[in-house]
Amino acid sequence: MKKTIITIIFILITITGCATNDTDTHEFEIVVSTTMLGDLVKQIGQDHVHVTMLFGPGIDPHLAQPTGGDTRIIQNAKLVVFSGLNLETHFSQILNAYEDKTIQVGDMLDKGRLLFIDENEIDPHFWFSVPLWQEAARIVGDALKEADPSHATVYESNTVSYIETLNELNQWIETKVSELENHQKILVTAHDAFGYFASTYGFEVFAIAGLSTEGEVTTQNINLVADVIIENHVKSIFIESTVPQTTIDSVVAEVERRGSSVKVGNELYSDSLGSEIDSEYTNAIKHNVNSIVEGLK
Repeated sequence: MKKTIITIIFILITITGCATNDTDTHEFEIVVSTTMLGDLVKQIGQDHVHVTMLFGPGIDPHLAQPTGGDTRIIQNAKLVVFSGLNLETHFSQILNAYEDKTIQVGDMLDKGRLLFIDENEIDPHFWFSVPLWQEAARIVGDALKEADPSHATVYESNTVSYIETLNELNQWIETKVSELENHQKILVTAHDAFGYFASTYGFEVFAIAGLSTEGEVTTQNINLVADVIIENHVKSIFIESTVPQTTIDSVVAEVERRGSSVKVGNELYSDSLGSEIDSEYTNAIKHNVNSIVEGLK
């Protein structure tokens, strides 16, 4: 009997010890909206964070609707990171309810660096400017340090390191796009997601749809884009990972109806990163830039 009691006590001590260790090494729970933010938080948080993405690869954040499951996930998170600038427009009510633990990165950027469509609307696709993504990295790093101060030193080191990685990416992009002549730097896409890319790297961008994929595409839009393609001898136009190809096909058909031709280039990542290697921001951006440059040569 005595032996049995001792054995039970030993087991209980062992279990208690294991539970304590699990608590000590438990990852910090963070919920993000987009794949871009998911990668950014992982790059800075590394092994100290567990990231749940509400919108996986190929999901359009303009159209995403909140579910009861999303609400529960946000409720249980220690930190919530959204893109902001009305990108995830259908989630505003939930975010307002949990604003004490939520950051909306785009709303925290330097307003002087953002693209204003008018006085009430800002282009939300800021991640296509690598310098702005560096600023976003600093915002996320600071938020992690404040929310989880026990790992603040690690987060700061990782932020500095990742900003340097982004600096190298920015230099690579500048070199790559210099392979094009100025008259070749005309980018035609399915929806108006590439304004920051165009502004940062010296392109003109023409889109069939507006900033949000919820916008209606009209015959006038298609005709205007066809005019641009024919007048500027644009060699390729580009589909996007989160937008149906039907709008691009309509433009191609209109260009061909007028006796000209244009190719459909590689699919670009727009409101979502890809999977596998392209689930990392730096790789997805390189894929885009390589596709654009090769398609427009």
